[in-house]
Amino acid sequence: MKKKTQIILIMAMALVVATACGGTDDAKRTAPVSQNLTVSTLIEEAQAEETEAVKEEPEVSVSVEETPESEPVEESAPEISDVDLDLTQLSKTMVYAEVYNIMMEPETYVGKSIRMNGDYYIYTDETTGQQYFYCVIRDATACCAQGIEFVLTDDYKFPEDYPEEGAFVTVSGRFDTYMEDDLLYCTLRDAVLEN
Repeated sequence: MKKKTQIILIMAMALVVATACGGTDDAKRTAPVSQNLTVSTLIEEAQAEETEAVKEEPEVSVSVEETPESEPVEESAPEISDVDLDLTQLSKTMVYAEVYNIMMEPETYVGKSIRMNGDYYIYTDETTGQQYFYCVIRDATACCAQGIEFVLTDDYKFPEDYPEEGAFVTVSGRFDTYMEDDLLYCTLRDAVLEN
């Protein structure tokens, strides 16, 4: 009895599946499925559609004013960066990744001029009284941070020429490393504050 019930249930389910997948109404089908689709054919189809769209666009005429020959046309000069690595031009994710690279392979950056921006912090070593100034860069989610120490030029006097701790700063300087207590540290030497 149990076996007959199972067989009947299996047959009923098969019937439901067969009727759900089949159908006589071909009008409900929206697009034929090609079994020979390749990347090349998809690209060709997209290019053909793009060409058709361009053909259908109305033609636009543009008038150009001519400049008298006596007046030279000035072209704007491209902006030339005065630093080797400008971290201020990168997205938060990219700048964080680049600072990580600097920390992992500092020897490849020694001598390069670097510009960066981030939060300004001071660390004072309680045993020596030595102060260290940092520009701290956060990643895009603001959960992680990397900081690079900087040493401003002698033109800056502490504390009057330094920003408030926690302020957002832009600083540039020459990248260098130094040893202290048998540890390697990274710093920007001859640094200047740009804001």
